[in-house]
Amino acid sequence: MEFVGEIENLSDIQRKAVEKALEKLDFVGGPVTIEAVGKKGDNYVASVLRIKADTKDGKPIRMIAKVAPTNEALRLMIQAEKLFSNETIMYEQVLPKFDELQNAADVPSHDRILRAKCYGTVSDELNELILLKDKEFEMRDRMVSLTNNEVKMALKQLAQIHALSFALQDKEPELYKKYANLLFDKWIQPHDEEKKSKVFMFVSFAALEQMLLGFLKSDKDKKRVQGAVSNIGEMAENLRKSNENGKYSVILQGDCWANNIMFKFQEGKSVECMMIDYQLSRLSSPVVDILYLIFNCTDLDTRKDHYNDWLDYYYKVLDDSLCHYNLKSSLVYPRDKMVEDLKRYGRFCLGLSLVLATFIFRESDEGFDLTDIKDQAALEADPGGPGMMKHGTLERMARHIQDLVDSCIAYGYL
Repeated sequence: MEFVGEIENLSDIQRKAVEKALEKLDFVGGPVTIEAVGKKGDNYVASVLRIKADTKDGKPIRMIAKVAPTNEALRLMIQAEKLFSNETIMYEQVLPKFDELQNAADVPSHDRILRAKCYGTVSDELNELILLKDKEFEMRDRMVSLTNNEVKMALKQLAQIHALSFALQDKEPELYKKYANLLFDKWIQPHDEEKKSKVFMFVSFAALEQMLLGFLKSDKDKKRVQGAVSNIGEMAENLRKSNENGKYSVILQGDCWANNIMFKFQEGKSVECMMIDYQLSRLSSPVVDILYLIFNCTDLDTRKDHYNDWLDYYYKVLDDSLCHYNLKSSLVYPRDKMVEDLKRYGRFCLGLSLVLATFIFRESDEGFDLTDIKDQAALEADPGGPGMMKHGTLERMARHIQDLVDSCIAYGYL
């Protein structure tokens, strides 16, 4: 096959995987065009490419390729092999199993999760690749709050994913346990093995926290937030240990912020959404997905107007979805347990959102280019890259961080 365009971003092994996928789609021949997707600052742990070709019937073939980095320091810092393993497990095993459960229960189309079809994966080290169908969905501006309706669309998808996880746990507990054990929790600190990764990931969080605390207005708020970022790994481990039986845990989407939620628009209005990127999927409380979405994708005013309604809406969709599998939310995940989890996980979710804040509010020309990282010293010298940010960016970030803290105080999470 003749590849043209951004071909240097694909290894020989990855090209062969693309060729295999195209052959299954009745590729007719001719050039296969490779284009980079997104601007600087849109993609942090993978290169994203669009692949264009045609079938022998003249129909367009459009695929999205997620390509793992080859930079050694970056791979070690983000634990690229395990993140791509997570997403491969989700697309090749978990999500197809969820489809089986939906089919067996005759779930109507409007109550099913929306997801991109996977055309193939590569798991070889340094050549990790995930090929997905390119659907007619668009990414929203990550700096603009989702609307009330858009948040509800995303919550519906999360509730349906969580309901399927509860259904799998009920109907095939051994398979559920297998998936849970396969998925890697990036936020739990590594122990004896991978000590270098621990240095890359967790020493830098202490420096990052000091930078973030500087955005808060009062010493009282700084004291409240102290440790929310620097102790993220310890909090994740303690929360996992406190929930050893996993009765109320689900397989999370794990990273539902603006760049990983795609919307379909009609006449300028969003009518559907679809989750992408399952690299941070893991086992935890459903509220982690809920808070991650709300904290990272909405502003203070929108939260003030709709926060409690969102929680009610999520729980109703969860209850309705569980009914398809002959389960009841009052038994599977009681509402009072959800309220308890919101308070138990609130501080941890704030910490995750503070970390993400260092990426969300950068303009594309001031994006923190992780591919430039050469070693640990480079990371520690600029853990969040504040020196690269414009005055307006710093103001947006400061307002967002203070608003997050104010929300968590109002909800009783701090």
